[in-house]
This record gives sequence, structure tokens and C-alpha cells, in this order.
Amino acid sequence: MAKFLFQADYSPAGVAGLRNEGGTGRKRMFADMGGTIEFFYMPLAERTST
Repeated sequence: MAKFLFQADYSPAGVAGLRNEGGTGRKRMFADMGGTIEFFYMPLAERTST
């Protein structure tokens, strides 16, 4: 089965919503597309592109 990596940035409002709702919204979004979340990593540093 194929694996995909999604990268996203949260706005301040998005961070507030994540704190209120938790991660169930992300899990539901992938389930609605027929997928699952196997791992979820959250880096503590700013993303850089090379």
C-alpha cells in the first residue's frame, strides 16, 4: 500500500482550534478519504527548504 507524507503549517487560529478539538478532526479527514493515520510527527523547529 502506498504511503504519503503531508506537511502543513498551522496559523495561530488553527493552533487554537487544534487545542480545543484535539487531533480527531485530522483523523476524521483521512478516514473520510478511505485512509488511516499510522504516524503523526510534530517537529519543534521551523521548517526549512533545501
